Amino acid sequence: ASGDWFSKITIDPNPSMFWANPDDKMSPVEWGEFVHQILSEVKDAMDIDHVLNPYIDAGVIDTKTASMLYGLFEQMVLHPAIYEAFTDQAKTKNECDILTSQHEIVRPDRYAELPDKIILLDYKTGQPSKDHHKQLQQYMSVLKKMKDKRIEAYLVYLGDTISRSEERRVGKECR
Repeated sequence: ASGDWFSKITIDPNPSMFWANPDDKMSPVEWGEFVHQILSEVKDAMDIDHVLNPYIDAGVIDTKTASMLYGLFEQMVLHPAIYEAFTDQAKTKNECDILTSQHEIVRPDRYAELPDKIILLDYKTGQPSKDHHKQLQQYMSVLKKMKDKRIEAYLVYLGDTISRSEERRVGKECR
């Protein structure tokens, strides 16, 4: 059948978050991508509702999931070790590309520059791994060459429930 079908369809550039398993739960990879997408939109601690509401309105998540995510994110942004990364005093960039001296690109999930230090956050939804620490050490090493500030770097583990979330600081503070 011929026709102008191209103008009648829309292709989502990131469809994997909408593929549901038979039990309507996201796979671990889908969950990780989804959490990263949401957190990439959070500028400061006050953004959580603003960021979650469009996902509820679009039917991507229900209010129960939104409530759980709100709890996870609130717990994260209020954590004493990293709360400064979510204040309006921090100049932040989410998912920012940094070119290394080897012409490779590294991409920390959150870069927060404060007057006296830089806080790097990398979000994880899986199990802790030594590779995660190596990745964060690489981010710190690259920034240490670029900035003359103390660098604090944290892995933020976010599970699918509040009880599984944990924050861990890795590496030494660097100057």
